[in-house]
Amino acid sequence: MIAAVAAVVSKTVIKTELVPEQLRWLSDAGVLAAMSALAATPSVSTRPRKLLTRILLVAMVMTFCAVIAVRATLTQEIEINRQSHRYLVGYRLTELGKTMERNCMIATAAQNLPHLPRYELIKCAGETSIPEIYGSSYTEVAAIYLISYLSFLGIFVLLVSGIFDSESKDLRPSG
Repeated sequence: MIAAVAAVVSKTVIKTELVPEQLRWLSDAGVLAAMSALAATPSVSTRPRKLLTRILLVAMVMTFCAVIAVRATLTQEIEINRQSHRYLVGYRLTELGKTMERNCMIATAAQNLPHLPRYELIKCAGETSIPEIYGSSYTEVAAIYLISYLSFLGIFVLLVSGIFDSESKDLRPSG
């Protein structure tokens, strides 16, 4: 039941609001993370451990903050064919990215700007060139997002299923 709820949340809300275009497969991987966490639940919840629960809560909050921070600062929404698409970007332009930026500035007559806005650069260079524009910083951001997203989902399922498991044990008649 919990894995099914996590799967639905992962496939709908999270996919449409949090997952960038390049990582669409991540919502499917999230289902696997939820199922793996659910499989690990019996070993975690056999003996309720307050310290473990607190550690998991702190880790879940940290991974959630990382996901939100990347979503808020390192994604760019671009309208293509009257539809909004969200793309993950890096934090530093490569030499090729700087060259593309200069070329785009010339093409858009924005030569008086020190830098082309990220939206304009991606629109001009094309969303498929984002990895080349940002290079290793794009790869780092994608790795951070990937690890944070899957960890958040797995920890969430562990905590929720552990809570429900311990509550159901409390409700059983002793005898």
